[in-house]
Amino acid sequence: MRLQVPEAQAQGVKDEEIALMFYQVDDMVDLTPIEKEIVRAMQELGATKEGALKTADDIAKKCNRPKGIVANALVTLAQKNVIKRVAREKAAGYYLVQQV
Repeated sequence: MRLQVPEAQAQGVKDEEIALMFYQVDDMVDLTPIEKEIVRAMQELGATKEGALKTADDIAKKCNRPKGIVANALVTLAQKNVIKRVAREKAAGYYLVQQV
């Protein structure tokens, strides 16, 4: 069930969550199937804001794909401004950029 914006706000849904409700992976025709799969996995993992970063390992496990393929797709997604990469001490973290 998809809530309309006024209904969602009345139920206490945050603006970030409202933006994600209207974020459709299938609308992005320039993404490859693996990139779409990674975006879906990141949505399911909750990597939707900078405070909820996921590593390439986390995403690879969720997608059940080799880490190398996922890492290459993450670089491409970052270049397309679909996701944001955050450098950290040990492993980089990734999250979805909100689409408006």
